[in-house]
Amino acid sequence: MPDKEVPTEDQLAAEKEAKQINAITSALNEFGPAVHTCWSRAAADDFRLEGAVTLGVTMLGQGRSDVVLLQDSAEDSVLSSCLLQLWREYQWADIFEPGDAVQLPPFEFVAPDTQFMVSQAHVPHMAFESGAIDAQVLLSKRNTGNDDAALAILRVSPGSTIPMRAHAHDEIFYVYAGAGSIDGRGGKREIAAGGAVYIPANTPHTIQQSGTEALQLVQFSVFPSGTGSGDASFLMASGDVHSGKVAKRGPASVVVPDKDAHVFPILSGKASVRVFFDANSPKGASAYLGVLRASPESIVPLHRHGQESEYLLILEGEAEMYVNGRTIIVRAGDGIQIPSGVEHGVKVLGTAQLKAVQFYTPPGPEARFKNGSK
Repeated sequence: MPDKEVPTEDQLAAEKEAKQINAITSALNEFGPAVHTCWSRAAADDFRLEGAVTLGVTMLGQGRSDVVLLQDSAEDSVLSSCLLQLWREYQWADIFEPGDAVQLPPFEFVAPDTQFMVSQAHVPHMAFESGAIDAQVLLSKRNTGNDDAALAILRVSPGSTIPMRAHAHDEIFYVYAGAGSIDGRGGKREIAAGGAVYIPANTPHTIQQSGTEALQLVQFSVFPSGTGSGDASFLMASGDVHSGKVAKRGPASVVVPDKDAHVFPILSGKASVRVFFDANSPKGASAYLGVLRASPESIVPLHRHGQESEYLLILEGEAEMYVNGRTIIVRAGDGIQIPSGVEHGVKVLGTAQLKAVQFYTPPGPEARFKNGSK
């Protein structure tokens, strides 16, 4: 029987290199979704983010590594920091020895035509009124490309007030926690969780928190003829502040408590919508506001809106959305915008009810709710 052939050093080196390449390929495949999440986190303020990032890895032993930035044409600190942290936490196979150096293939990012979903967890906080008011711009022209409207989340600390101001665009607020009041033209009215407020353009108003719990609002700003701002200036620009007495004449804010909104069953009773403002609202609302609730496994069939943009903020539950041929998993805290003409549908996942604040601008598609359709 012939002696077993002993591999040469070159053969052993080639075998080790092949195993290392397989380990790197496996790592890239495993972390592919996480790499995209880094892009989503960085693109939460500007969807036009693109470029390539190259990382160098030096093995430290026991699966640990040191990772450095070699090249970065994207030039976005959020993106590069996220990628560095991600790969520093990766546990490498023991095929690598301390001191082995690896250059990962460039991570290349191409800006899409639009961004459909932005997670609240990825959006930076902004402070107003010495920190008494916290704001997050979840959806805007800057991070979606859609200038029809913007969706923001406001938190007014106990004892605090949003000062008197007016905007050149219509605003809708949905109160999802806490209580307070709105004052201005039309007098002072109480607002509470589950209710909504419509503020026509150029209507001076102030909003005050009450009670021990922070007042939390979903703010929807409707921009005429696609004039939406690409930054946060629509929130509380200093030039909008009003002083002195409010003129008695002119449009007034409209407050609709939760109990006064009409509820319509849809999807054969598997879901419902609570309608606050629509095309038939007395003040001629420029947007629809409703709250959608859907039971697990409910399905909204694929459809599209001819002229209207749709905006959603998921408050509870989880769903699979089909938007323009893509599948997107959405959860509480995610904001979604669907431009006119884009095909989309929804399937509720898990065992919990889906609850979402829903806006259309201009209003119109909500008319189908009143006959129980999707």
